[in-house]
Order: sequence, then structure tokens, then C-alpha cells
Amino acid sequence: MKKLLLILAIPVVLILGAVVAVPMLVDPNQFKGEITKLIKEKTGREVTVNGTIKLSIFPWAGVALTDVVVGDAPGFGSDPMARVQQLEVRAQLMPLLSKRLEADKITVDGLVLKLAKDAKGRANWEDLTGAGKATPPPAAAKGDPKTAPTGQATPTPPAAVTPAAPTAGGGMGLESITLAGVEIKNSQVTWSNGVSGAQYLFKGVTLSTGALSPGQPVALELKTDVERAKPATRATLTVTTTVVLSGDGKSVKLQKSKLGLNVKGGEGAPVNQAELQLAAEIEAALNGSTVKLTGMDATLTTEGGSTPLAKSASHLQGNVELSPTRIVVGGLNWTLKGMENLAGPSAMWRGVTREMWRVSGRGWP
Repeated sequence: MKKLLLILAIPVVLILGAVVAVPMLVDPNQFKGEITKLIKEKTGREVTVNGTIKLSIFPWAGVALTDVVVGDAPGFGSDPMARVQQLEVRAQLMPLLSKRLEADKITVDGLVLKLAKDAKGRANWEDLTGAGKATPPPAAAKGDPKTAPTGQATPTPPAAVTPAAPTAGGGMGLESITLAGVEIKNSQVTWSNGVSGAQYLFKGVTLSTGALSPGQPVALELKTDVERAKPATRATLTVTTTVVLSGDGKSVKLQKSKLGLNVKGGEGAPVNQAELQLAAEIEAALNGSTVKLTGMDATLTTEGGSTPLAKSASHLQGNVELSPTRIVVGGLNWTLKGMENLAGPSAMWRGVTREMWRVSGRGWP
């Protein structure tokens, strides 16, 4: 998360620094080259500002950029990873002079974002989060006896140098970085998984967060339409939650989470329409190994289709833990309306009731 905050902070720091030094005397667009060069040095990504850069000074120092393009990671094609029609951010000047970046909410309009995994499971955002980077082996010291030519004196190795401790702001000489939040609107995200072959399109994405500060919970609200080609499916998704990242960065908690999902299936789908309302405390490992839902309260209604439960309403309460190899359920309470669509106590229904009794009592290996 620190690196992502740094990416957002770099153009702000550079341009606001120019504002402090030479206000109103220099065209800010002259700094495009310096901005893009520094971002590439810090992230390895090509960034281009095709539009204009506009500055405001009072009462906040702010910057607005148009038509910003961020290149993709090597191996993911020539199309950019992201394109933004307009990006706006403003910050207080006095904290900046004290090496503290205290920015107002960042506004992103018209974001087009491409998220992808290749056939080997490598994601195109790993280099931005610090994942998947192997630490290179240390170069052999000139005085290493294993590498010194035979018959030559072994040079004295240089004295060890203790590296300086990093600042809380993650670099740029900043002691801290705090953002009042992020607001994304009129945006689109594509997700493709080269391992499973799944492809999704998220349209009309609206995202709003609370304050962003390393180690602190972040309130989040999301609304988007979702499309999937195979099988043909359309859905509307709404989410409200508070995100808490673990100290080691390996898991995330979604507190007081509420999810609404309305799905419309195309031809061949088991149901024509389904609506899910879910409330739970969610904890997930970021490597995808486990997902825990505590205090889950879910309602699912379906309508249309060819299955016996195509018109039904289910209410499920309990705790669920999911992993690739097992499902564990505790304190399960399940009620179902729509049993009249079943032709008597069929074998299928008896099998379902047996399984529900088993998982509620002992877990499901």
C-alpha cells in the first residue's frame, strides 16, 4: 500500500514543490518530463501525460492532469494498464514544507483499468505492490578469497555501511503521507485470468473511500455493473465495508461488510434472475488460500429457469471458512421457501437435507 500511495504522491510533491518555489512564473506543463522520468525510476512503469497540467494555489495547492496513460508490466501486451481522463488532487502547503503530505480526496474521472493474470499466474500489478520480487543475490566482494585470482593479495573489504532507515512516507524525503480518500467515477475495469480463462467487464464503476493512511482502516463503498461472456451473465454489485490490512500485509479484513448482487442469466443459465443480500465479517488471505465469513446473514432469491429451485427464497446464517480443499461451516441455520416446486420428498431433496445436517454439525471436509 505504501508504494501505491507513493505513486499517487510523486506528481503532487513535484508540482507543489514547483508552486512553492516559483509560483505563477513557470508553465507547469514544462515539468511533464521530470514527472514521468521520476515515476519510471520509482516504479519501472512508463507514464505519459498527453493532456494538460493545471495548478491552483489558494486556498489549497492543487493539481489537475488530463489524459494520463500508465504502461503495463512486461509480458502483458502493448495496451496500457490504465488510462485516466482526469485526475485531481490538492494538498495543504504548510504540512508539505514540514515533509508531511496531507492531501485532500483524490478524484479520478474516466478511469480505464486492465487487470490480468497470465497463464503462469503472474499478475500485472505485482511490481506495484512489491509482490513477486526476488531479492537478487549479493555481488561477490572484491576481497572474497573465493573470487580473488591465485597468487594475488586479497584486498581489504570496505567498511560496512548501515543503511538509513526509511521514512514513514516511503521515500521522497517525506515523513508521512495521508490522503483524505479516493473517489473514482465513470470508470471501467477489465479482469482476465489466464489460468482459468475467466473474463469480466466492470462498467460504470463508482468507488469512494475514507482516509488512506498506512496501517489504518479504510471505509469503502463500491457500485458497478458486471458482465461475463461465458456463460452470458449480467449483474449489478454494491459493496460497503471497512478494509483493514494486516500488519504483515498477508491478509485483509472486511469489517461490517454488506454486499448486494443482482444477477440476470442469459440463455442456458440455471436461473433467469437471482438476488443476493449478504452481511458478514470477512477475513481473507491475499494469496487466496482461505476466506472466512463470520456472523454471516445471507438471503438469496431466484426466479425463472429450469431447475427445481428456480423460484425460491433461501436464508442462511452461520460461520463459513473456505479453502481450495475444504469447507467448514459452524452454527448453520438454513431456511428455504419454494419447496412446492419439488415433486415430493425426492432423492435430491433428501440428499440436500442430509448434507446440510452434516456440515452444520461437523464441518464439510
